[in-house]
This record gives sequence, C-alpha cells and structure tokens, in this order.
Amino acid sequence: MVLILAITLLSAYSMHNLYAKKEYHRKEFADSWDKISEYVDVNSDYKDVIIFNGPAFEYYMEKANPLKSIHSIPEDEEGMRQLIREYIEQFKAERVILADSPLSGLRMKDFEDEIVLLKDYLAAHNYRLVKQECFDRDRRASLRRKFVDRPFPDCRTTVYVYEHFKSKM
Repeated sequence: MVLILAITLLSAYSMHNLYAKKEYHRKEFADSWDKISEYVDVNSDYKDVIIFNGPAFEYYMEKANPLKSIHSIPEDEEGMRQLIREYIEQFKAERVILADSPLSGLRMKDFEDEIVLLKDYLAAHNYRLVKQECFDRDRRASLRRKFVDRPFPDCRTTVYVYEHFKSKM
C-alpha cells in the first residue's frame, strides 16, 4: 500500500512539473545551436566549406540556411583526406569554417585526430585563422580539469573561421 502511494505521489509530482513547464535539465549541458548556426551563417558564404562534429548542428544549419555547403567530420583520417580533396581543394574554397563541439557527441575524443589533420592541412596551404568564437563557456572547466582525470574544454562549441591567403610574388 505504501509503495502504491509513493508511486502515485511521484507520478502526480512529475505531471505537475511537466504541465508547469519546469525545466530541470542543466543549461551547462545544452548547446546554443540556434546561435551557433546563426554565427556560422553570417560568417560564411555559399562558396565556403563548413565542417562540423556536433550532431545537432546539421539540423539547425539547414534551418538557418539550407543552401550552405555543410559536411560532418568523417570518422577516420582517410575520410578527412577525401573531404579535403573533394571540397576544399577541388572547389578552391576561400574560407573553411569548423564548428568544433567536442562535448556534443558520445565521446569527447572521437574526432580529435581528424581535426588535427584538418588544421595541419589548412596551416600548410595558406589558410589563416581570422575569427574564433566560443559558445556556451564552461566557467568551471578549470575545476573540472583539476579534479577529474580528463580534459574539459573551456567552451562546449568553438567556431573557427579560416581564410585562404594567396601568396604575393
């Protein structure tokens, strides 16, 4: 009888919270995808290549501007090399925008090698970082790094804008 009463009370309490629209999720774990996609849209052109690793980014970017060229980071280095050949080199992209969201996937280090490969390619081929924007800053990141044995980025998402500079001869 006590168990039935406890379950009934918990159900009633949860229904109250649902209809009162109380939000119990922690804002620090929610990404501002609408703001991120708006920033990328404003800072990119139709000829630019946009690369992302946050699964929700594609939905919000399609909503913001479905005509932009967006690509998910491949799951291996060979896939990244193919993306570079097919979209950056072939179309001679003037700008490459990287929306890096290491905490938005299942595992933080999923795309670490692929991002390093991309950044190394851009640096070696006259692309320079012209803008960098942090979204959803974690004010306790340094404390988390100190007490938990794993890295925590200062921002849940960082958008990097690289621009190609032609050498002057």
